[in-house]
Amino acid sequence: MTQNHSYPVPLQPSHRRRHAIRGARSIIFLLLTRALYSLYWRRKSSAIPRAITCEHKPFLAFSGSGLLLAYFHGIVTYIRDHFYVDNIQLSGISGGCSTMLALAMGIDLYQILLLGLHQKKKFLANGVYLNDFESILEDTLQQFEAIGISEEDVARLSARRQCFIGVTRCFPPKHCSVATPASRRDLAALWLSSMSVVPFFRTPGVFQGKYYVDGGFSAMYSVPDGQPWDEVIKVTCFPWWATVFPP
Repeated sequence: MTQNHSYPVPLQPSHRRRHAIRGARSIIFLLLTRALYSLYWRRKSSAIPRAITCEHKPFLAFSGSGLLLAYFHGIVTYIRDHFYVDNIQLSGISGGCSTMLALAMGIDLYQILLLGLHQKKKFLANGVYLNDFESILEDTLQQFEAIGISEEDVARLSARRQCFIGVTRCFPPKHCSVATPASRRDLAALWLSSMSVVPFFRTPGVFQGKYYVDGGFSAMYSVPDGQPWDEVIKVTCFPWWATVFPP
């Protein structure tokens, strides 16, 4: 028995050229369509920043940072490049407070870095342990003035009730999310209290006559009363499991 085999007929050179031209046109058309689509959405998203389109004010909570402060600087740089920050509410604990203040007050992150390096130099010169809180407070006030934080700037920030600093109250023990105060001295005292740890300081931090220590002892994030937890955007440089539980 004879089997019939059918073999494909090779295309002529002219047919191959036509198929190649059609394929190239299809690819070019798809690439142009994709490019126009991308440009459309980029223009649309840049014209209406997210902070304006949100029905509620976004709430960003920065945890403490330890020696990983540079991670927060990268986050703040991205936020500044892509969003309006006038409508953002912020909170911070310990090292996260400097990042929060830079974002809210428009301070150059390089100045914040210099502030941190200055404090490190002072601690190394005076000794790491048993530092006097009032002495560090006076030095911080000088640094605030040097980087351009005026009394008027602090008063305006306080009036907006945009920023909150997390501290741990000593008596009775409780986490407190405190709105930024209206004076530069009180702001520096609250900020230092949020990172106050004995024995690095001789005593707990003192803010408006009460004793406080590092806010990280009582909460991972500082969220004020009345702020829904499910609307909080949490920013941390610590492992993922640290973001699972509420403060």
